[in-house]
Amino acid sequence: MKIKFINHACFIVENNSKKVMCDPWFKGSIFDNGWSLLEDRLSECDYDYDHVWISHEHPDHFRPGLFCDNKISNQKKIILQSRPKDKKLHNWFENRGYDVLEIPDDGYLYMDNNFKLCGDLNYDFDSWVCFKSGNKTILNLNDCISFKTDSEIQEIKNKVGDIDVLLAQFSFANWTGNRGDNKTPQRAKKIIFNNLERIFNIIKPKYIIPFASFVYFSHEENFYLNDNSIKIDDFINYFSKEKIIVMKPEDQWEISDPWEHNDRNISFWRSRFDNINKKSLTKTKTVGVTELKKSFQVMKQRIYKNNNMSLFSLKVNDFKPSIIFLTDLNKSFSFNILGELKEAKTTQKECDLLMSSESLLNVMKNSWGFGTLMVNGRFQANYKNFNNFVKQTRLDYMNNIGKYFPESIKIKDITNSPSLVNKLVG
Repeated sequence: MKIKFINHACFIVENNSKKVMCDPWFKGSIFDNGWSLLEDRLSECDYDYDHVWISHEHPDHFRPGLFCDNKISNQKKIILQSRPKDKKLHNWFENRGYDVLEIPDDGYLYMDNNFKLCGDLNYDFDSWVCFKSGNKTILNLNDCISFKTDSEIQEIKNKVGDIDVLLAQFSFANWTGNRGDNKTPQRAKKIIFNNLERIFNIIKPKYIIPFASFVYFSHEENFYLNDNSIKIDDFINYFSKEKIIVMKPEDQWEISDPWEHNDRNISFWRSRFDNINKKSLTKTKTVGVTELKKSFQVMKQRIYKNNNMSLFSLKVNDFKPSIIFLTDLNKSFSFNILGELKEAKTTQKECDLLMSSESLLNVMKNSWGFGTLMVNGRFQANYKNFNNFVKQTRLDYMNNIGKYFPESIKIKDITNSPSLVNKLVG
């Protein structure tokens, strides 16, 4: 088997007859203009492949525009992990004329007599995939590096067997603390490296390809997060005992062949990161109060349509409005899905979080908006009270992955759900 690295989480794996592209994102900013690629100059369609595997719906893995504009032709077959609870992604592709192949939960998808894929979901949303051809095995974990127990990692090992090549995310993919807070990023770094160490010790791959992290925070509201991000040098230094293959765009590697390009490629990525200070940052666009209130009503209607809110309001306790300070409007707002969005007299210091009106609009317009906010880091958190905002947006976010109250959401899923902020700062 061969691996051709394209960018970020995108690569092409091929045997003698089939070529599968994984998670295409070639260019452009994503996550509400919060992320950009370190290397953003590649063509969008000049690659040889016949199948496309999509791990999950995050835009650094799935760019709808590539398929809507037919830059990726509907002659290509789409590969997804079976999602019995939510066929949204499956249906999205079929409605646009793509043939969709599903990897079964308990078996293999055979591409030919000598090439097969297996995989599984990770917490109902993300997924990993394993490629097997002849006596070679490639495991693409992408963002699936957070496991509650070692047994979950061992289950993957038991399912796929010995691993020749493991591909895994190695850096932050989210907010890691407020501006001026250097302790929280260090906790986040420790969590990531501990997770990877557990994975490497159990999976025991012959080679490791670090990927899915060649990005930077590219908005004026989150650019500071780059100061503490994990660089490829940090990863190499920490895992110096592992056999690591560092690839840059357009590199190709025949599995097990000698690899002598790490120094060149580390230098390549280092220079790309060093040059982000020369790039133009995306500026905040202010949204008026009238538009914000209209979007809030749309969000509220969506939540009430998808959930039994009469029952929810009777059963939920400790459900406080979230107080948000909109930095560009210089005003505080009370945000309550059981009530309304209205101006508040709360001081900036007392608010649950600080964000721009544009970011709040994105949270309200899209069910995945809260997840996008956590990833792009375009906010400042009141570490103590941030969970008020989590509770207010949790139902909408869970609806996005096919869960609804009361059928598949319990009250504790809302009231006891720890946020990323809580996980990092305690």
